[in-house]
Amino acid sequence: MMILCSMPFPVFAQCDSLEQLFLADTALRIVASNGIRQAGEFVPSFDFEHQTDSTRFFFKISEFRKNSLWVFADNWCMDKVWNWSDYLDTDTTEVTNTMLSVLSRSRMISIAAGDTFSVFKRIYWEDRSGDTFAFEKLINPDAVSMWIELVNASTGARISLLDSAHFSSTTSSTKPCLYAMLPLTARCVYIAPAGFPATDAYLQVNVSSDGAVNKRWTRWDNIVHAGSNIILNYEGTRNYCTVIDEANQCSPTSTSCTFTVATLSGPRRVRTVLTPRSGITNFDLYTSGGQFIATTNVVSGTTTYDIPVNPGLYYVIARTDSGMQCTRNILVY
Repeated sequence: MMILCSMPFPVFAQCDSLEQLFLADTALRIVASNGIRQAGEFVPSFDFEHQTDSTRFFFKISEFRKNSLWVFADNWCMDKVWNWSDYLDTDTTEVTNTMLSVLSRSRMISIAAGDTFSVFKRIYWEDRSGDTFAFEKLINPDAVSMWIELVNASTGARISLLDSAHFSSTTSSTKPCLYAMLPLTARCVYIAPAGFPATDAYLQVNVSSDGAVNKRWTRWDNIVHAGSNIILNYEGTRNYCTVIDEANQCSPTSTSCTFTVATLSGPRRVRTVLTPRSGITNFDLYTSGGQFIATTNVVSGTTTYDIPVNPGLYYVIARTDSGMQCTRNILVY
């Protein structure tokens, strides 16, 4: 008897590349011409890239870890490039951004209270007019987004959002407008809290784009040196993050605001936290398109307020008795 099954998405061939060998999930060993190199010297990397005629965005993910142990990258095949043809020297339509995100994750692993799950990420871009890194300026007709989440392997539900970054589109050379949870070079970490039940989970890396060109992301399966400690402690890395923060015309660090805003998951919500004696009487929440969502009135003695939302870009406007005090932007995935 032959049974036909319909699959919810395309099935792709798996690659058992010998470049990624783990021994009891403790060490990655790379086979080289002179034998097996030192354990942990190299790790697999997902090197994402988004190209338009103006800009090349790079989003690089490596060093999947549970506590001090390396974790497999899933659907990883040495030198495989998704959505790109070396033969034709052009991008292809192999998979959508959504499917590429589904394919970009760590292997499933069990976590429990006290366990730490982490991954290292780097984001930067290149001006194609001169193939230079001009971080104070950006021209890109597509808005691009990147985010990393810890997912329950049984239910597919998000456990926690570890990081997100969004670059708004622009058709003229201007200062970048970006929203980011962490610096663009950072280690993204989740620590399972006390009472967290043993759960099978994985880290998923997501990409999306939208705009006049709307090119698909590509992904190169690469190996890199496990050097996040060196990179994060390098003065040039700190200077880069400072330059980006100062150039960002949508930076949420305005000193005139007397409240902070953050995005949380499980369920998704915007959280505003007042500073002492802020004078704020209420918050208004709007979508980026100007649609009113909700008003939250400030209660004496309460400093933290949560507003449930769907994924999207929002504006939080704080008001006092005398009028509007300040506005903050928040991106929710």
